[in-house]
Amino acid sequence: MSTPNVRKRLAAYAVAMLAGVSAVHVVIILSDQQITLASQLALVVVAIGYFAFYWANYRPLQRVRFGHLITHAIGYVIVNGSYWVHAAYLWASGQGSVIDSAWYGLLFGMGLCWGLGLAIHARATFAGQGFEDAVVA
Repeated sequence: MSTPNVRKRLAAYAVAMLAGVSAVHVVIILSDQQITLASQLALVVVAIGYFAFYWANYRPLQRVRFGHLITHAIGYVIVNGSYWVHAAYLWASGQGSVIDSAWYGLLFGMGLCWGLGLAIHARATFAGQGFEDAVVA
């Protein structure tokens, strides 16, 4: 698979992630801005899509410099960023009182744990040998 094809796949993946988290946030809005079982299950669907893309494109991503790390970073930024944007909107619009422990779990727990995993992934990628021979996208 050529590098431009991988770039197109990564772009489509980012759009799909944006669409998925947008649907999750619609579920949250319809639940009076509360994190509910329905919104968590919607997030699980997004997570399944995240992993499906990663595994379906495992080999092509190996051929692009930092391809796996880029995939990880796109998912992290879109998912965690979407929750922070939603929370910022709630605070700015005077609805900050709806942000409860479930929100804090998503904002801080998911962000910190996933961020730590991303940092470890980045460190391992940069320490690894052989990526210098990969095609630069």
